[in-house]
Amino acid sequence: MDNAPRRYQLASLFLSISGIAHIVISGLSGLQITDAVFLGIGVAYLLLAYLMQAGRRWIAYFVFIFMLIGAVGAYMMMPTESGIIQMAYQVIIAADIACAFMLFILLWRRKNPVVLNNG
Repeated sequence: MDNAPRRYQLASLFLSISGIAHIVISGLSGLQITDAVFLGIGVAYLLLAYLMQAGRRWIAYFVFIFMLIGAVGAYMMMPTESGIIQMAYQVIIAADIACAFMLFILLWRRKNPVVLNNG
């Protein structure tokens, strides 16, 4: 467990937004095989957001990788015609990128900055 569980709160929010958008897409896109996949991803993202919010750093590393893959996958699957489904895909892409950006800052920042004394 990390010492500061509130550290991942904003990244968990973006992950939750992405999970909810996945669930919305699974409900709006009709009866396709991808609906079950989107529903499963949405539920998994919500579970990961809950676990990451508890301050588990090792989950944050996995989520970072999932967000990078998810943003590219959502971009590749986004429909060309405009509508609510395309907007949901855009929300997924934005939330995934925002979550990955936040996690990059949190996971790879320097713990103790080196102070250079030039005098």
